Amino acid sequence: MLGFYTAEDITDAKKLLVHELQAKDSNCQFSTERRNSTARSAAEAEVDDILGIFDTADGQLVLDNYLCVSSNLNQLPKYGPEELNIGAVVDRQVRIESRVDAVNARIDQMAMISVPDDNTVFATATVQSRFESIHCAITEQLNKLTLVCDQLLAASSTVQSAPDRETRDRSMNVFMFGIPEHRDVSFWQQSVMDAIQHVAGRTVDTDDMFRIGRYSADKTRPVIVRLRSAWDRRLILSNCYKLRDYRERVFIKPDESVEVRRKRSFDQLKRQAERDGKTVSVANGILTVDGSEVFSLRQGPVTHRSS
Repeated sequence: MLGFYTAEDITDAKKLLVHELQAKDSNCQFSTERRNSTARSAAEAEVDDILGIFDTADGQLVLDNYLCVSSNLNQLPKYGPEELNIGAVVDRQVRIESRVDAVNARIDQMAMISVPDDNTVFATATVQSRFESIHCAITEQLNKLTLVCDQLLAASSTVQSAPDRETRDRSMNVFMFGIPEHRDVSFWQQSVMDAIQHVAGRTVDTDDMFRIGRYSADKTRPVIVRLRSAWDRRLILSNCYKLRDYRERVFIKPDESVEVRRKRSFDQLKRQAERDGKTVSVANGILTVDGSEVFSLRQGPVTHRSS
C-alpha cells in the first residue's frame, strides 16, 4: 500500500472506512488522526489503522454484509515493478532528497569544525614547495624551447628567401597540360575535373587548381591541381595511359621541383645518347655527348652560341 498509493489516497481510504464502520464499533480505536513523527510517517501509521479496522470488523463478522468492488481499475496495484507506481517513485525521491540534505549538512559541519594540524600544514608546505620547483623547471624549459623555435624560424625564413630553392609541398600535386584556355575559370576547371575522372574512373576531390603564367590567347598554360589524397595522386599518375583515348589531347605529370625534373631530363638524354652509340661523359654534373656539352644539372640545357 505504501509503495503504490499516495499519502492522500491512504488518508481518504481511512476516513471512508471509519465513516462506514464506526457505527458498528463506537469504540473504534483506529479513528484517531495521525501525524508525522520521527519514528514513522503519518501515512504508515494510517495503513496500520486501516488493517486494524478490517481485522476488527472481520472479527465481529461485520464484513459479511459488505461486497467490495473496484470502481476504477487504475487505482489497484499492478503486477509489475514498483517503478511503475507513482507513489513508490515519489516516496523514493523524497528519501533520496532527505539523504542528500543529510550528507550536505554533514559536509558543512565537518568543514566548520575541521582545523588543520601540524602534519597537514607541513604536508601542504611540502606540496607547495614541490609545485614551485616544478613550475620553475617547466618555465625554464619553455624559455629554452622558445629560443630554439625562434632560431628555427629565422633559419627557415633565410631558406625560403633564397631564390633558387622551392619549398612548397608537392606531394599532393599533379601537372596537367593541354587544358584549353578560357576566360571563365569555372569552364576550364570543369575540363580538368572531366579529364581526371576519365583517368581515375571516379570522382576525385581536389583542394585547389590554378594556371601557371600569364594568360595568352595563343598559348595553353599548364595547370597545377592539388588533390586531397596521396592515393588519388598515385591512382591518376598510374592511369595516365587512359588519356590516349580521351576526347582531347591532355597530359598529366607529377608536380616536381626543378632539380628533380632536370635530373630526369639528364638521365633520359644520357640513355638516348648511349642507345644511339654516341660518346657520352659526365663531369661536374654536365652531360657531354660527342665532345659537346648538352645538359647541366645546375642550369638545364646548355645553349651553344654560334661563332
